[in-house]
Amino acid sequence: MKDKILFEEKQHIGFNRMTMTRNLVLVLFCFIAYYWTENRELNGNVFFYLGCAILLFHILSLFVTHIRIWVTGEMIQLKGVGVARNVIIPVSNIRSVEKQKYSQYQINNPVFNLHREGVLKFYSTGNDAVKILTDDGLVYLIGTQKADELYRLLNEIISKH
Repeated sequence: MKDKILFEEKQHIGFNRMTMTRNLVLVLFCFIAYYWTENRELNGNVFFYLGCAILLFHILSLFVTHIRIWVTGEMIQLKGVGVARNVIIPVSNIRSVEKQKYSQYQINNPVFNLHREGVLKFYSTGNDAVKILTDDGLVYLIGTQKADELYRLLNEIISKH
């Protein structure tokens, strides 16, 4: 049971509100610029094709996994896209687990292993987060869409250790 995956979540970069908002604004700008261009044959087509390319890029980003979180009986592993090293948090080193809001803002940048103000942040999507304090004094803030399930599971595992 130690090696069995008890919890797994994949967070995709395209579902992040910051990414969606930025891409939507750029696409709208390109299409409005195409509409208002007087000489569409020379300049307007560039805006139209650029808007279509951004829209296609965003659709493809819906399938790109930004963070993969999985929990076994012994550790929590976090793997990011394009990152060679996994972040591993041994369950035996966890002192406490809390469930909280990830941020006071509605739109947040996706981050992987961001060290800010003594907290290591991991986030792609969702409003809630699980805050983990380890025996080493490290604080991990993991943004997730399944915060209740992850919080409950980690408390069960910690109580067994």
